[in-house]
Amino acid sequence: IPPGPIRNLVAYVEAAGCVILLTSFETDKMDAVSQWKSPSPPVIIMNDQFPGERQRFSLAHELGHLVMHKDEIPYEAMEAEADMFASALLMPADRIKRELEPVNLDHLVQIKPSWKVSVQALIRRARDLHVITDRKYTSLFQMLSKAGYRIDEPFPLPLEEPTLLKKLLDFFYTELDYTPHDVAKIL
Repeated sequence: IPPGPIRNLVAYVEAAGCVILLTSFETDKMDAVSQWKSPSPPVIIMNDQFPGERQRFSLAHELGHLVMHKDEIPYEAMEAEADMFASALLMPADRIKRELEPVNLDHLVQIKPSWKVSVQALIRRARDLHVITDRKYTSLFQMLSKAGYRIDEPFPLPLEEPTLLKKLLDFFYTELDYTPHDVAKIL
């Protein structure tokens, strides 16, 4: 992955052999789920109800689980570790630190499209990298709430569409003459 913002995270994760399925969970209470049972490839199922910036963070979060927590018994810090992994992957400290300042809503909204992460993620990363204090962090989140950006941020990014599963199914249907029923039996 080249340094700086990741242009298409889905493409990199699929190139590494992970199958990603984008579907409706019919709830906004869950972003994604991942599973990796060898010898099968890892699978990440993502909720398609969220904007692209949230999808990307959720995908990076699930990738963190696959990389760090495969076959681990769940423990309390797992979710925080996956969030730290996602932040570091999407906003590498050596690249983003100099771009965060000045840390105000106007500036963060401006850099959001190039980094392809939410303003909320940028604020959190600024705090984690000690660019802002806890007090400034709280203040920025209060401003986000007042502006209505906690739920509906400006400039939502499009979803990155997975292609690997479609290509696999097309191969089975066209090259191997499998029917959907045949594929279902295999799965």
